[in-house]
Amino acid sequence: MKVLVTGASGFLGRAVAAEIVSAGHDVRTFQRRPSGVLGAQDVCGSLTSSSDVAHAVSGMDAVVHLAAKVSLAGDPAEFEAVNVGGTRELLAAATDAGVARLVYVSSPSVAHAGASIMGTGALTADPQRARGDYARTKARAELLALAADSAALRVVAVRPHLVWAPATRNSSAGSWTVPAPVGCRYWDTVLRSSTRPTSTMRPRPSTRPSTASMRCTAGPT
Repeated sequence: MKVLVTGASGFLGRAVAAEIVSAGHDVRTFQRRPSGVLGAQDVCGSLTSSSDVAHAVSGMDAVVHLAAKVSLAGDPAEFEAVNVGGTRELLAAATDAGVARLVYVSSPSVAHAGASIMGTGALTADPQRARGDYARTKARAELLALAADSAALRVVAVRPHLVWAPATRNSSAGSWTVPAPVGCRYWDTVLRSSTRPTSTMRPRPSTRPSTASMRCTAGPT
């Protein structure tokens, strides 16, 4: 399967892309700078550019969408442009390109209105009650993604929570260690299934290559 992973220069995106590569799929990554994922084709560009997104999606069978503006504060217009507008661009391009599967990586914050959520299932994303520009725009984007679900394009949203690992970055050594947050069989199931899987796998470590080994293919000019 040919899989596009957006936002693979980030911690979670890089690990997910590496796991999908290890599952035997052909992986292309799309972000503003090289991902450094061994075995993947890097394509650089912006989610807010229709031509960049169309170039990245072309020829893909599935998409895992992790790219987002993630911050506790910032310009509300930037959150809107990247998280909502970028997702809208990606959904349109995926539909035009005949992509069959799309995984939208969301956040538990999209359904959090200030009180703890315990003993219940995943609540519906609620932009009106979500707290902060990040949560509000991620909620809107999740609703857009799920509304695009169809027989031709199967969409699932997942909400990973508090992702961390034993060694995010060793600043003194100047190196990265990126244990995978979920196993390759989990993502393989998500990509192939029209229903949300429930199984997870133990993380496996992989090492980020040096900057000198990274290559990035530019989008159309």
